[in-house]
Amino acid sequence: MSRKRYLEIVPQVVPLLPREAGETHVGISLSGILSDVSFSADRPVQVRLRLQQYESGIPAGSETVEAVWREDGKVEPDFIERRFAPKGFGLLSYALSVDRACIDRPRAEVGYALLMRPNGSAITINPAHKYAETLTIDQIRETRTFCRVHTAHLVDSARGIGNSALLANPYAGPLVARLSNKQGKVISRKIDPYSIELVSLEPLIAAGEWGTVMYSGSHRYPGWDVRHRFENQLAINNIDHLEYYRVVPLHRKVGVRGRIRNQVRHWLRRSEIWF
Repeated sequence: MSRKRYLEIVPQVVPLLPREAGETHVGISLSGILSDVSFSADRPVQVRLRLQQYESGIPAGSETVEAVWREDGKVEPDFIERRFAPKGFGLLSYALSVDRACIDRPRAEVGYALLMRPNGSAITINPAHKYAETLTIDQIRETRTFCRVHTAHLVDSARGIGNSALLANPYAGPLVARLSNKQGKVISRKIDPYSIELVSLEPLIAAGEWGTVMYSGSHRYPGWDVRHRFENQLAINNIDHLEYYRVVPLHRKVGVRGRIRNQVRHWLRRSEIWF
């Protein structure tokens, strides 16, 4: 049986912050992406990188970069860098495709982007896959709902520490994001297509105490934890990705044979016959 190969790679999504927060630099290594997906080719292959930018949900520019993957493993051109400084919140989606099916697996590891702050410092931003994340698929299959979590949120006005969630909707339809704490308090926020919302976590986190927030909603969505000055959400000092909610069953069904086997093992261990 021949192995299935693909023509394109799952798109990746990068949040674009307003220019008041800084300039977002996005670097894309085509050879890095292709080698990561176990790319196999025995002759030159035409490669196409498609970039689509949105600002406040409205298309704000698109670009297609044509490249060639040579037989010696080099890509020309290889490294693509673009800079963005929209007035408001924006979104960048980019996807890579080839002219014949020679990609072994369609999902590459996410790269990096940088938020260059006005003071000259830089903050790393991890892009997110638009879809086809194995852990997300398994989690939704187990719980029947999308879920993310972050266990280290902090809001402290006395120390000037603010914390918000940057939530993106890279899809064609609207979605509703729900944020909840362990006390059961919930914040709901509608996010329009191809838009981003920066949601303050102050209503969910007790002042000066570390808190956990669970993220769910009507649809899956990428999200980031944003640490900033308490009085200014755009004075950002750290951006971190939200964690997967890893669902592990705490019990499993065991038949009669399984129960007998477990009892025998238990007796052998207690008798120090088998460890």
